[in-house]
Amino acid sequence: MRLTRRTDYALRVLMHLAVNGDGLATISEIAERYEISRHHLARAAWGLGRAGFIVTVRGKGGGLRLARAAEEISIGAVARHTERVARLAGGAPGGVDSPRTASCRVYRQILAEAGEAFFVALDRYTIDDLVGGNRKGITRPT
Repeated sequence: MRLTRRTDYALRVLMHLAVNGDGLATISEIAERYEISRHHLARAAWGLGRAGFIVTVRGKGGGLRLARAAEEISIGAVARHTERVARLAGGAPGGVDSPRTASCRVYRQILAEAGEAFFVALDRYTIDDLVGGNRKGITRPT
């Protein structure tokens, strides 16, 4: 399974904010840090704000900050929010009106189960783990 760029950008925003602490960070600052389009990051931040992962402060001197501690934000929760799980099964062979509808239903169920197992594995880790918490014995590449 692969995560989309949308999830990657959302995780990068959250990691940057976790490292930034209680201070506010701007989209421009994060875009420059990761060399990502401001537009794409703004969309990711908008979604994170709507989901309650971050707080957005508008106006001069505004910016973004985490809505709760980095160790309370699971990667699985972020991925569930940003990924479109239903799309995994949308391309089942035969389509809805196919004579093989029952086999397509099984196919979709199998993909849904695999997708959920993927998210359950991600639930074990938090944004804090990504930015150096490493209390879970995660081996990091050197």
